[in-house]
Amino acid sequence: LDSNVNLEHLELYQNLVKKIENIAHLRNLTVLDLSFNKIRLMDSLATCNFLQLERLYLSSNKITDVEGIFHLTNLKMLELGSNRIRSVPPEIASLVHLEELWLGKNKITSMTLPPLPRLRHMSLQNNRLEVWEPAFFQNLSGLTHLYLGHNNLPDLPEEFALLTNLVEVDLVRNAITLIKPLPELKKLEELWMNDNKIEDLQQISHLEAFCALKTIYLERNPMQDLGNKEAEQRYREAILKAVPHIQQIDAERVDFEVKVISDGTERHVMGIRRS
Repeated sequence: LDSNVNLEHLELYQNLVKKIENIAHLRNLTVLDLSFNKIRLMDSLATCNFLQLERLYLSSNKITDVEGIFHLTNLKMLELGSNRIRSVPPEIASLVHLEELWLGKNKITSMTLPPLPRLRHMSLQNNRLEVWEPAFFQNLSGLTHLYLGHNNLPDLPEEFALLTNLVEVDLVRNAITLIKPLPELKKLEELWMNDNKIEDLQQISHLEAFCALKTIYLERNPMQDLGNKEAEQRYREAILKAVPHIQQIDAERVDFEVKVISDGTERHVMGIRRS
């Protein structure tokens, strides 16, 4: 690598790399991928003057602390999933251009994050979250995609309504008992809430608050009564009543009617599914 000083894209994933070293001279890097290695420390990145770096992949290593990257102010995407991280330091606020932050499959116990106004994609799936942090919603109000599945979070707080730009939300396998109606989420198209603890079928009526909803996952909540065909049918009918325009219920695409124009004449064709 010594002679490749103009290198812009470096991929060293799925090797046996233990340390981040011998790359500080690659100042033109825009993409650095060190995923699937055996890296424990990020601190050596502090000596790397990667001012053009936009995408940094460090997933599936053995990292415990987020460090050494706070001078990389042009970073747009940071992937740190499948490590051993327990918290996110407030210094991450210096990454003012960050648009995507992936922290799934770690050991994080707090949702506390500083303001990141440009962040659009945020993942904290498969962590140890049990409490909502109100400041999270104020500091990350620009989110369009939020992934919080496989934690132990309770019912949604009022502050969730601040995320008015949300298009997709993953709340799979938490401790949620209610479907909170949030009409403020006018752009929400996909809502994943399967494998929670919702018992009352009447909760489904609250889905009508989401005017743009196209896909809903609610399977394996107690209200579905999986295995009881009559109960499963009532579950499906309740969703269709609340959201008549829904396109997908769980893994099932919903049939609907479209108009096909052919040879100058119009006819109705039932059961055509959108791709």
